[in-house]
Amino acid sequence: TAHMRAVARRHGLIATLLLAVVLASPAAVLGSVEAAGAHSYDHTFDRWGRINSYTVSSVSAGLGMGHDSSGSYFARSGLADVEVHSSGGYTGSIFPNSGAYNHIGDVDGHGGKLYVPMQRDDIREKAFFVYDFASRSKLYELTYAVPGWDDTRNGWVGVDPTGAYLAGGGFGYDGHFPYYVNRSSGGSLTSPGSIVLSQGLSNVQGCDFVSGTQLI
Repeated sequence: TAHMRAVARRHGLIATLLLAVVLASPAAVLGSVEAAGAHSYDHTFDRWGRINSYTVSSVSAGLGMGHDSSGSYFARSGLADVEVHSSGGYTGSIFPNSGAYNHIGDVDGHGGKLYVPMQRDDIREKAFFVYDFASRSKLYELTYAVPGWDDTRNGWVGVDPTGAYLAGGGFGYDGHFPYYVNRSSGGSLTSPGSIVLSQGLSNVQGCDFVSGTQLI
């Protein structure tokens, strides 16, 4: 199509959202955020050409999408599995052992690693399962607690371009998103602060970093 769309889906709710925001402090994922519409817009990328297409079985099977920073892989997350694709096509699926969790959130990738948010709406203790994109093997788990001010229906992860931070957020009304210091091995994540938005958003299903100072 002529327009890029981000479609948020959760528990039967379908909404269209496309919003770019700019972080005020590029040195760290902190500070206020303003809508990118306040800045000049480059029309260079207005026209998009389709190079491939993929079919999923249902709305619940296509809840989120994320890509590796190298551009070699992308993943599509459903409620219970994650499909992995390369430039050559479908490479296989991941079926996380959910344990205390009952569904998967919106995934993201960086440095050959796939980050899968494991979710359960009624608890604050969550985890990101980290997989190797190429082999689809599980590498380790990152655990964290959703801050008391955020909605427990936390359903997405965004990795900043450096791989140093992981951002997330609840599904309710969001005026800011918590972020966490990433780890290169399993363990508990710490949250130094939050990304504060100049305008609150409702029902955010996922975000992705465009650059070190922009996310969509």
